[in-house]
Amino acid sequence: MTEITKEASQTVTVSLTSNYHRHHSIFSLTVKESRPILTLTSSSQASIEIDSLHEDLDFYSTITRTHFEETNADLFRSTLEPVEKALRDAKMDKSSIHEIVLIGGSTRIPKVQKLLQNFFHGKELNKSINPDEAVAYGAAVQAAILTGDQSEDVKDLLLLDVAPHSLGIETAGGVMTALITRNTTIPTKQTQIFTIYSYDQSSGIVTELVRFDPKNLTKQTETMATSSNKQFGVDIKVFEGDHSLTRDNHLLGYFTLSGILLVSDSVPQIEITFDIDENGILNVSAMDKTSQRENKITVTNDKGRLSQSDI
Repeated sequence: MTEITKEASQTVTVSLTSNYHRHHSIFSLTVKESRPILTLTSSSQASIEIDSLHEDLDFYSTITRTHFEETNADLFRSTLEPVEKALRDAKMDKSSIHEIVLIGGSTRIPKVQKLLQNFFHGKELNKSINPDEAVAYGAAVQAAILTGDQSEDVKDLLLLDVAPHSLGIETAGGVMTALITRNTTIPTKQTQIFTIYSYDQSSGIVTELVRFDPKNLTKQTETMATSSNKQFGVDIKVFEGDHSLTRDNHLLGYFTLSGILLVSDSVPQIEITFDIDENGILNVSAMDKTSQRENKITVTNDKGRLSQSDI
């Protein structure tokens, strides 16, 4: 797209001065440029013909499959990265794959198919499913299973959903401490115990948490021994992401657990539970095991979905 746009811009350099006309022309080029790409999946050369690209100027050009593949070589090679990642996440080897199904219109590009086939040591690619319809087909099957459809097409299928990213809280040093790791099958429920690492003496607000370790309580005991407060509050920050630091992950929400009791010669134990259901709805709760005080938050997985009124 960039190279063709550059060529088109050179053709109409003088005329494409205003932002409106420039953006309008590039939009027209973008829409029409997908046609030669489709042509190159079955032909060695494609023509680009755009009448009235701008005012009374027409644009004509040709592109060969060889030039197209050379120009996009880095992009095509990058398509193997998610394939490698999927194998690592599944803890599987290339030889364990029974079928290689192509999904998405770009998998029609011969160079992409060749790279993929070479990656799997020459294994034949499965082209029996329309790549433009594969995702929609899979979504329809999942919808049928979730709604309890008992038809012959889906009754023997078991479809397991997973958490696409790790889910956890922020602990001392801004560290992302995951309770549910990426690719965990859902629904799932995980609980861990945390304790106070540092706090604001004047406000009694806990500033950092760490995992509770009964074998190593020296730091936590010292923290509590110097406190003049008998109750604490803590902000539980819930994050999604796979980076080691929360600043690089996505904040889903936060809530405050107040009334954490300080008992002499003991360390507070805060039980945090992540519970995610089959619909991807996440419930996070925190409870002080001494006072039994509890608070929670619900995070819904509705980003990008249509509302009832939209439907």
